[in-house]
Amino acid sequence: MSGGAYQYAYRTLETLAGDIEAATRQNVALAAEMPRRFYDARLGEYCSASESAPVFERIDAARLWLAECLRLAAQAARAVEWVDSCDCEPGYELDAIERLQAWAARDDG
Repeated sequence: MSGGAYQYAYRTLETLAGDIEAATRQNVALAAEMPRRFYDARLGEYCSASESAPVFERIDAARLWLAECLRLAAQAARAVEWVDSCDCEPGYELDAIERLQAWAARDDG
């Protein structure tokens, strides 16, 4: 069953993680030149740059968190795929899955 039991699904996760991280870092870099403003739909107007900055800091941090989560999930998915396609022995996937679990359970606050 070698050749990708799951059509190399982990590659999609790796690509998505990289794309999210790159777009986020580009947005942060551009914001240094032109501050971003958050649109408040409740008020029907844009907030000032100083009011928007904390919102975008949270958004950027959340997007980078998601990218890292996807990257670790891709590593775990690759390991599972390799075991299920008989390229690796059962148990090979355990380290990658436990790394993802530990990372997701950590306290950032």
